[in-house]
Amino acid sequence: MRSEINKFFVNFAVISMFVLSITVYASAGNRLAVMDFSKWDMPTIVNDTVIPVLAEDYIEGDQGLSLKITFVGRGFCGRKNVEKPWSDFKYFKFSAYNAQNKNLTFSLVIKDKNSISSRKNMDTWIVLPFVLKPGMNRVSLNLKKAEHFGDKKKIDLSEIKQWHFSYKLFPEQKWEETGPEQVVIYISDIRVEN
Repeated sequence: MRSEINKFFVNFAVISMFVLSITVYASAGNRLAVMDFSKWDMPTIVNDTVIPVLAEDYIEGDQGLSLKITFVGRGFCGRKNVEKPWSDFKYFKFSAYNAQNKNLTFSLVIKDKNSISSRKNMDTWIVLPFVLKPGMNRVSLNLKKAEHFGDKKKIDLSEIKQWHFSYKLFPEQKWEETGPEQVVIYISDIRVEN
C-alpha cells in the first residue's frame, strides 16, 4: 500500500513538473520584455532635453523598478538595435504613471528595417499617439494595425531598428502638447505580447 502511495506521489510530481514546464515555456513565448529594469536596462537613445533614471516608484510588473523620465521640452527616449524580432507579437504594452494633474499626449515611434532615421523622412516611421491620464495607465498599442506615418505601408516587425517615446515631436499633427513646461512620467513593465 505504501509503495503504491509513493508511486502515486512520484507520478503526480513528474506530471506536475511537466505541465509547469509547458506553462512556463508557453508564457515565455507570448511575451517579450522590451526593457528589463531589473537588469538595469536603460534607454540607448535619449536627446539632451530628456532625463531618464531608474526609480522605485510607481512600479507595475515583476521587475522591481520603473524608469522615471523627465521631459524638459521636446524630446525622445527609447532603444535602438532591438535584438529580437517582434513578428510574433501583436501588442506593445507598458504601464505609465502620469505625475501631472492633466492628460498628456505622447507618441510611440517605431523604426522598422524600411524606415529612414532623418526627420525629413518621418513618413517612413511608425507613429502611434497615446494619452496618459493623471495617475497610473495601462497602455496597449496594436502593432498589427500599425502603418508607416506617411506611406501607409504595414510595419515589418522582423527587424526593429529603434523605438522611442516622444513628447512634443509632432506638434504639426495637433495631437501632442505645445506648451513649454517640464513633465515627469514613470514607465514600467515595457513588453511586446500577444
